[in-house]
Amino acid sequence: MWAITTVSPWLRYYPCSGRTLFVEGGIGPSEYRLLKGLHEGLLFENADTTYASGWGLGSTLAAGWDIPIGHGDFALTPRVAYGYGTPRTLHSPRGATVARGWTQNVVSIGVEFVINPLDSN
Repeated sequence: MWAITTVSPWLRYYPCSGRTLFVEGGIGPSEYRLLKGLHEGLLFENADTTYASGWGLGSTLAAGWDIPIGHGDFALTPRVAYGYGTPRTLHSPRGATVARGWTQNVVSIGVEFVINPLDSN
């Protein structure tokens, strides 16, 4: 298994006047891990075994559509995102170099439930 964690500020832009279609992006530190037995918690995740890991810079570009529900206080938001990370060098838990020039690419598709979207006022 593998796990990617990126922490970054986001900028969401609504190019149309109806404020439904949006594009967004962010950039920040990224961690990549090759592991066994991922256990997700409320704020953190841990693994039974981590074979290799590395830190670098990560970025994400996404696009989506806010679909208002009811009187506009809620929305369903389908979203497609592309994430790119550059840890470059992966190390074993004991510090030995496992891989050099490493990058990761991830495409994710999801639906979010949004409370009080921007276009509700």
